[in-house]
Amino acid sequence: MKKTLIALGMLSIFSSASMAKPQLEIVAKLTTRPANPAVSETGRVFFSQHPLDGPSIKVVELLKNGDITPFPSAEFNRELGNVIGIKAVKETLWLLDMGSDKISPQLVSWNIVSNQLQKKIPIPANVRRDNSFLQDMAIDTQRQIAYIADMTRGDLIGVSHPAIIAVDLVSGETRRLLDNHPTFAPGEPMSIDQQVVAHAGGDGKITPLQLGLNPIAISPDDQWVYYGSVNGKELWRIASADLANNSLSAAALAAKPERYASKANSDGIIADDQGNIYVTDVEQHGIGVANSKGYHLLVQDKELLNWADGLAMGPDGYIYATVNQLHKHPALNSGINNSQPPYYLVKFQPN
Repeated sequence: MKKTLIALGMLSIFSSASMAKPQLEIVAKLTTRPANPAVSETGRVFFSQHPLDGPSIKVVELLKNGDITPFPSAEFNRELGNVIGIKAVKETLWLLDMGSDKISPQLVSWNIVSNQLQKKIPIPANVRRDNSFLQDMAIDTQRQIAYIADMTRGDLIGVSHPAIIAVDLVSGETRRLLDNHPTFAPGEPMSIDQQVVAHAGGDGKITPLQLGLNPIAISPDDQWVYYGSVNGKELWRIASADLANNSLSAAALAAKPERYASKANSDGIIADDQGNIYVTDVEQHGIGVANSKGYHLLVQDKELLNWADGLAMGPDGYIYATVNQLHKHPALNSGINNSQPPYYLVKFQPN
């Protein structure tokens, strides 16, 4: 299928000389705000465009020559509402479409080898809430289930009632799990560069943001699902087998999560096969790592990691991160727009 190139941002590739090990590298400089990245097993790079800016193109691919093109096409993007969550799993690119006024929430799979739509799975109203905010997901390839983090607070300051929505990728069955579990709850407000991350309502009232369940990831062996809150300093995990077990009662499932490690206030996480969970440390302009020994900062750069959002692991062992200055967007900055391109797609070798 012929792709239509669009002027979404001029790109360049270079390294940040100021970083100590691990070395942080810029993959792309962007003039539009990215959301989350995905990297295929052959090294193709995709990312979603952040819904807060109302983009007409929701998902794009970064081509080898540095161009950005709508994925899979500009035409198909009109069938999408708003996308943040995006995952590349073998030959499939999964898109978590949280929907819009005209398009119902759905989980979309696209074969990136044959360039064909595989399926659209509706996420029905009975597993959502009025203010659902379908943020991110983890794909359990062993059990063929997607675990979606519904942060709620779709208006950022409304009722917080988070849950995990499990979607059977074969049958399309959906279940709302661990509804309003205490491990999903938001913690205290946070500040970045001495500025409280806050929302200005229509009446001008400033409300510090306290956002719950959002970062979610699965171990490479599909045995553990890790998660936390945006405003939260703890990382939790639950066995994938327990989330997939529909014979467990709600009470029995609620007893299964266990604390794994400390973390920073964060937007995205990703797990490696050594039990390390990489965390976008938004307050410290960095990316850290959490494991059974604790948490520490890996890389830090006030310009290049100015709200690192989502993470993806590449086939070469690099970790890719989108950087989008989200805390400077009016929705998170008391109504004031202090964000200014370029935004970034960066990568580093975690060593």
